[in-house]
Amino acid sequence: MRYSSFEIFSLITCCVCLLTVQAQVKDSIADALKLQIEEATSDTLRINLKLDLSGRVALFNMDEAIAIVKDVEEDIKNIDKNSSFYKKTKGTVLRSLANAETTKENWANALDYQFQTVKHYIKINDSIGLGIAYTGLSSIYLKLEDLLASEKYIRKALKIQKYNSTPDQYAYSYIKLGHIYFAKKELDSAVIAFNKAKKIDTTKQRALIVESNLSSVYKAQNKYEKVLEINKRTLKLTNPKDFNDMGVRYGNLAHTYGLLEDWNNALKAVDSCIYFYESIGKKRQLELAYNFKADCLHNLGRYKEAYNAQAIYKIYSDSVNNLEEHKRITKLDLNYKFNKEREIADLKLQNEASKKQLYLVLLVVALLSGALIIFFIRKNTKQKLSLKEAEKLNADLALANRETELKKVVIENSLKEEVIKQTIDEVKNVIAINDKTEREQALKSIRASLLSEQSSQKTTSTLQSYLDKTSIDFKVLLDSEFSQLNANEKQLLSLMKLDLNATEISKLTNTTVAAVKSSRYRIRKKLNLDSKADIIAFLETKKN
Repeated sequence: MRYSSFEIFSLITCCVCLLTVQAQVKDSIADALKLQIEEATSDTLRINLKLDLSGRVALFNMDEAIAIVKDVEEDIKNIDKNSSFYKKTKGTVLRSLANAETTKENWANALDYQFQTVKHYIKINDSIGLGIAYTGLSSIYLKLEDLLASEKYIRKALKIQKYNSTPDQYAYSYIKLGHIYFAKKELDSAVIAFNKAKKIDTTKQRALIVESNLSSVYKAQNKYEKVLEINKRTLKLTNPKDFNDMGVRYGNLAHTYGLLEDWNNALKAVDSCIYFYESIGKKRQLELAYNFKADCLHNLGRYKEAYNAQAIYKIYSDSVNNLEEHKRITKLDLNYKFNKEREIADLKLQNEASKKQLYLVLLVVALLSGALIIFFIRKNTKQKLSLKEAEKLNADLALANRETELKKVVIENSLKEEVIKQTIDEVKNVIAINDKTEREQALKSIRASLLSEQSSQKTTSTLQSYLDKTSIDFKVLLDSEFSQLNANEKQLLSLMKLDLNATEISKLTNTTVAAVKSSRYRIRKKLNLDSKADIIAFLETKKN
């Protein structure tokens, strides 16, 4: 199917109206994101910020955006590939690279990345991501004028997005379907698809996009004055810093003036279109724009300028219609289709072989089932024995802890007796003092000593009781695995397990910060740990 230069120019400019590429200007939001990346405290946060930055930078510098995404691709190589964060980020990276190559019109690379994206989302069973990836494939094939493949993938996307999608993505897929209908000259179907998108996503931005696409349908119906009115209205509503959309709007306006044979205004509009497209390097659009400019100049009788415009058009045409690039795209597409067909053939062969060997497989399954039953019975028996041994060990540890507590009580009672005996002796000495003032001073001293002893015992007892309640598992670990540590050192480790620093520990134990650090040093020596090692992390590894 062949189209005139007017029709091709109109179709292509409408198809790209959703892309957002802004002027190459310094961006405060991008600068803020870079600062946040430098200050990020975790890899997860840093990677998400980098992806946000790439999306922002893509508005005015696609090469820098691609470099950032490639950097993220390297970052996630160190992340667990089974984690949900890796799977989600990997899909975002592949989709971003596919979109970037699509924007740069590197179709072979775009197809390659988009096929990788589809495989990834199928592998991780992400229906939302798969719907977006199918829409991306449809967009690429539409650019390559393969309408059959484009419609196949957009219908795959719509089937998924009917139940699993966001309104903007679902509406976007209907707009792509409208583009396909338009290219097939099925205008009524195109209008239905565009209006369907408008109903799904009711935002002003979507309404503007739909109206812009409907203008192409009105052109095909020869309603040029109505189209011109829409072109002017959408141009006023477009962000002047969005160079891609401005190029689209001026391109549409130029084409409409051409249909009305208002060549002076058409020339002004196409020059504005060329300015915006040259700023962001849109080769395919520049090819069409210069071809249209040559037509305008020819109709105005400015033949020398028309010749120069035609020469520039030829340069862009040779660049866009690269034979080797088309061969590479065809090879990539055929490889993908061949792999799919080979997978289907392999499945058929496997099914046939399975039918022929059905009884043999059933016999093997029966034997394996018997062996597995015996294995699990023995394994269950071993687990019960291991459980009994573990229960016995826990009972022994509980007895040992009880014995330790009893010893502690005996020691405390002995200390109390010693304090009472010492106090009695001191009281006898006080009674023997004749001087009343001196005797009262001595009694105050005895009272202060008793209060201090009482406070010390209460603090120690309360702290130990709290640790026993809150860190019993950790206490059992220390008692069973680290017998070389004394009671004070175990108490210090229990407090460190609660994320207390040296100052806080010293206050709780009525010691100095230096004493706490000294005890910590002795523990490192006993455990053969260097000064940089995390003691608690080391102890936790012994749980297994």
